[in-house]
Amino acid sequence: MRRARAGYKPDEFYDVITVAPAAVSDLAKWQNEGYSYMYAEMFPRQTREEIVKQYPELQ
Repeated sequence: MRRARAGYKPDEFYDVITVAPAAVSDLAKWQNEGYSYMYAEMFPRQTREEIVKQYPELQ
């Protein structure tokens, strides 16, 4: 639900991203296994070109 309000769809993420439900128990489980929760509204929506301008080593 949070993702939908932020305007993102699962197919709009890079292939290295896995979209998962934001259930509290699942978050705790995955964080315990070393994953991090990324809150979509904390990060401005950027194109790959904009990111590469900031981090040229990604080319």
